[in-house]
Amino acid sequence: MLKRALTSFIAKAKMTVYTALMLVCVLVYPMYSFCQKGANPITYRGNTFEYGPRPNEEVEYLTDAATGKPAGSITRRDSIPAKMNGNRIYRPGELTTQPEYLTESIHSYLFRKIKPTLNDLPDGTYSLDINNIVIDTTGKIVYYDGIGLSHYTDTGALAISNILRMQIDDALYYAPTAIPGTKDSKNVAVLSDIYFMKYAIEVKEHNTIIKQTWK
Repeated sequence: MLKRALTSFIAKAKMTVYTALMLVCVLVYPMYSFCQKGANPITYRGNTFEYGPRPNEEVEYLTDAATGKPAGSITRRDSIPAKMNGNRIYRPGELTTQPEYLTESIHSYLFRKIKPTLNDLPDGTYSLDINNIVIDTTGKIVYYDGIGLSHYTDTGALAISNILRMQIDDALYYAPTAIPGTKDSKNVAVLSDIYFMKYAIEVKEHNTIIKQTWK
């Protein structure tokens, strides 16, 4: 009886945390990118982004990171950030030079920042759905979208997921700058090809291991 009451109390406490975090998202974080999914245009941290259709359907062929063998493909048809403050956002294939991080990859940086919170997740395998990362003319990340932590199945993971969203938002905003991408010797805003879904997040007994599953 005591065990049942304690379990019920913990579940209610976790839902209270989740509800409070969602209210923070709605009331306090108008700049919070995860909160604006589906809006167009989107104003995020002082910049306005307009979505537009992809020029063509895109197919990305995946390679298993461990074996080097083909691991399937991803077909992309969804809309993408096309303009920032009225100016064009370029695609990687349109650039003269690509944005470049010299000291640490953005993947390594973000996982390092959020790993203490990942360690609090229930045991299991997760991934981060973060995409459409835009890097501006100074090399700074100014936008992203996605749903954050995916593959969570219980209330505890759901509450932690919302904490992670806030940490991810701050970490990406304050991330080290890259050497900007250029088009004909001019710095331009770039819709980067940075993806996080290719990494598996394995949590066991409050220890997190990050594994690249495809590239």
